[in-house]
Parts: sequence; structure tokens; C-alpha cells
Amino acid sequence: MFAAIDTGSEGMAPNEISTEEENGSKINDAVYRRELEIEERLGVSIACTPFEASDALATAFNNSVLSGEGTFDAVSAKRTLIPGAFSNGYLQNMNTVPHLQMDKEWWNQSANEAFTLAGVQIAAISSLNHYANQVAWYVMFNKTLFENFDLAYPYQSVRDGSWTLDALYTLVKTVPTDSNGDGAIDHTDMFGCINESFDAIALTQSFDCDIMAMNSDGVPKLILDKEQNLDRLAAITEFFNDKARVMVCEDYSGSVEGSVYAMRTNKFINSEGLFMFNCPANIYKFADMEDDYGILPLPKYDATQDGYYTLTSNAHTTLLAIPRVHGADDGDIGIVVDALSYLSYVDVEPMYAETYLENRYLRDEDSVEMLNIVIQNKTYDAAFLLNYGNANSLPQECSSGRGDNIASTIESKRKAVEKEVQKALQSAEDMKQ
Repeated sequence: MFAAIDTGSEGMAPNEISTEEENGSKINDAVYRRELEIEERLGVSIACTPFEASDALATAFNNSVLSGEGTFDAVSAKRTLIPGAFSNGYLQNMNTVPHLQMDKEWWNQSANEAFTLAGVQIAAISSLNHYANQVAWYVMFNKTLFENFDLAYPYQSVRDGSWTLDALYTLVKTVPTDSNGDGAIDHTDMFGCINESFDAIALTQSFDCDIMAMNSDGVPKLILDKEQNLDRLAAITEFFNDKARVMVCEDYSGSVEGSVYAMRTNKFINSEGLFMFNCPANIYKFADMEDDYGILPLPKYDATQDGYYTLTSNAHTTLLAIPRVHGADDGDIGIVVDALSYLSYVDVEPMYAETYLENRYLRDEDSVEMLNIVIQNKTYDAAFLLNYGNANSLPQECSSGRGDNIASTIESKRKAVEKEVQKALQSAEDMKQ
């Protein structure tokens, strides 16, 4: 029995584990056929209890362990369930579950490393977790404005490895400042890039700039203040503080009615932004946008970087975990979860980007190619899962201040981070018993 959060959107199955019937949607039907194939091949029955709310799922999961009933054998949940379940001792070390082939390509290897603490793997992400794809960050661009400004689409820059912050910033600077000519820069102007403050975290990840990393003993250390990382944070801070060209929507929270995030979306729809950071889960909002648009991976820091890196939302990313108390044999759980992940890799994930094209949310084959680059490069650091001392917010805090305060901002968090790491290490030791 699985517990799963219902995260489905148009074209998707209601959750990552099962769907009741075929309905003509590629992803939904592939999930349905995957479930039947595993049941027939393995002689098992896959049952799933869906939850619309994360709080309800967490309560049911916790009660199942506390009561000793072991109702759920595995869980597909948003990341936010994990810290509490881990600290309370409700999770099983995934390294001890037989038949999970964690070194295979259907498991995210970056997540495997980042989610393993002192030899204990707390959770995992596989191709089964298609909602992790839906909250993978990318860059949207307005193709009509590109044509108006006589700019070349950046697709080829991505392919040849030269899609960098400088390349993005150069294009951002082609948009005239104070576009409405009223002598002031405000939310009524056109901007080169429309952002929210969270996008600073996305750029940190895309620049291969870890907040924390594991040392040789598998203990996470705060490394954001390494010299190389400080240079990258300074570049992000410079970008976000170019208020004439880069809009950070939270800056206008006292100037507009309603949600600044809705305002951000509407500005892009209304051709008031050349670029905007976003993710597939939100792309339905642009279905009726008159101007054409495309998508791109997050940029590299510079052309020497070895590849593109994708952040996924630290609130909404889905992952897999095994409860400490459950009703099935560990080996059976491992076989079923690994089989689901493998068939998702083979049969479901390849349809992901094509589904968005089919639903007219992606408007060209180039964007399909770009989205595949995005989802194939989902990357995690050691701060992501447990967010020690709220370390994940550090890039956001740094980018909202001045460049000369970056190192001190990081240092101000160090004691809180180290304290939380020590607590987590004790929880990891408890899981080994």
C-alpha cells in the first residue's frame, strides 16, 4: 500500500503511483499501463491511498507508524513531509531495503548523494517522481519581443554550451529602461527579466554553487562561503539589484493590489517582460497568451561550467520514502518500488515534455528539447532535504542585500546550521539501530 499526494494537472495522472482508468492522456495512460504490467509480471496488487493535502498525508503516515499498524509500505510525498518523519524516527534507511537498484539511471544520483547522511539514505527521487519534473525551474522568453528587438532565439546557445548569466544579462539589457517614459521605474514598466526572490536560489543551483556538501564522513558542511561560491553569489546579487532591468515582484508588495506573483505572471502574458523564471506546473497559465514564447534551461555561471543544473522547488518536489513500520516484506517493497521507477524511466518520463507540447503549453519542438534538458539535470545539494537551520534561504537573503554583506550573511547562519546537523546525525544513528 502506497500513500501518495495528488499533484496531477492537465495531462497528468492524479498522483505518481496509480490512476483508475485510461482517459486518452499519454502520461495518465502510461501510468495506468505501468501499474497493470507490474501487477501481472510480479503477481502483486498495487494499492494507493491518495491525499489532496500534504498535512492530511503526513498525519495518516505518522499515525500508521505510531500505531504500529504499518498501513503504508511506501510513500510518494512532497519534501516537506520528510524532516518531521525523519527526526521522529518514522523512516527506514533506504540502503537497507533489498532490491532497490539505487545505482541505476532511473534513480537520481545527485539526490542519492545529497539525501544520504552518515551512511543513512533518508529518501530518494526516481523517474517515478514526475512531479519533481513539474517543479523544475527554467527560463521562459517572449519570442515576439525577441523578434521586435531583432534578437536571435537562444536555443543554439544552450546546445553549444554558451548559455550563461552574461548571455542572459546581455539580452536583458536590450530592453529600454523606463519604458513608459514617466521618469520612474516601477511595476508599470517593461523589464528585461521578471523574477521572484526565490529565483536567486534557482540561479545558485544552476551555477553549480552548493549551499552545503557532504564531507568524507558523510556529514553535511556549510560551504556557500567558499571563494568560488562567493563570486557566483556576487553575480546573482548584482543581477537582482539591477532594479531598472530586473523586476523582483516582492519589491512591489505595497504598490499593487492582490498577489505580486499574479502580477508577475500577468506582466509576462501582457508582453512586459523579455524573460521570466518559471516551472512546468505553472505553464497552463500561459495557454491563452497572444505572444509566442519558448523555454530554456537556467543559465550556467560561465562557459567553463561542465553542464546545466536544475533546481526543483524545495516545497513541492515529490520523493519516495519507506516507513519504519510497514506491513510488507522489505524485499517485496524494494522490488515493486524499483520496478515502478524503472518502467517510469522507460515508458512514462519520455512522454513528459511531449505531453506539454500536445496540450499546446509548449509551442515548438525546440522547447521540448529544452525541457528535456531541464528535467534530465535535476540537481540537489546536502541542504535541500532537511534544510538545516533554514540554510536553503541563504541565497535569497544574500541577493536581497548588498554584495559586501554576503559573507557575513552566510556566517550569521553557521551556528544554527551546525546545531541542526548534529541533531540530524543523532537521528541518522538511531535509524541504524
